[in-house]
Amino acid sequence: MWLEYIKERQGHEVSETENGFISWHIEKYGKDNVLSLNDIYIRPKARDGKELQELYNLAIKQGKANNCKYILAYVEVNTKGADKRLLMHIFKFKFKVIKAENGKITLFKELV
Repeated sequence: MWLEYIKERQGHEVSETENGFISWHIEKYGKDNVLSLNDIYIRPKARDGKELQELYNLAIKQGKANNCKYILAYVEVNTKGADKRLLMHIFKFKFKVIKAENGKITLFKELV
């Protein structure tokens, strides 16, 4: 039911596996389509890194299907585990920080 809420309330699409989900949406940046990653949740028993990569790949597949040129991700600094999420985006997925304001860090990379 939570996933239905995300779709209805926020207009985000959701890709899911047995142990987690990632929500995303496509937005415009100038004339380019951008894949915007919103929320990722993985059940604690499956947080070994493999599930994260699988969810990320599902979102990337949707970005490519929608001719996205870039990916955006966000980290809210006041949420539990924000430091780990920020490091994961930078070191595991090679994002770059492009903005940090009002407690929100925006990360960016090209979709290749």
